[in-house]
Amino acid sequence: FSGPLLQRIASFENLLLIFFILYILCSKKLKIHNLNLLLFNIFFIVGLYVMIGLTTPVVGGVFRYKILGVCVLLISVLMIVGGNRKFSLKV
Repeated sequence: FSGPLLQRIASFENLLLIFFILYILCSKKLKIHNLNLLLFNIFFIVGLYVMIGLTTPVVGGVFRYKILGVCVLLISVLMIVGGNRKFSLKV
């Protein structure tokens, strides 16, 4: 948590995201229905973060470009936890 305020906030956000994912994965029995899609998402996220880290010279750009990876990561977690549930909106 060293550095300017915005970097500390971003690191706190990343820690919360990691703890949230670990809590979800440890508290549920895992049912993976589409392992190929899950593996694709994981490799896509890792590749995206490696490319962002290697090519972005400014720290602010890293925070901007990581949003796509965070969205795919959350979709992957929902894919694992969701199972066969069908979500419906009741109006």
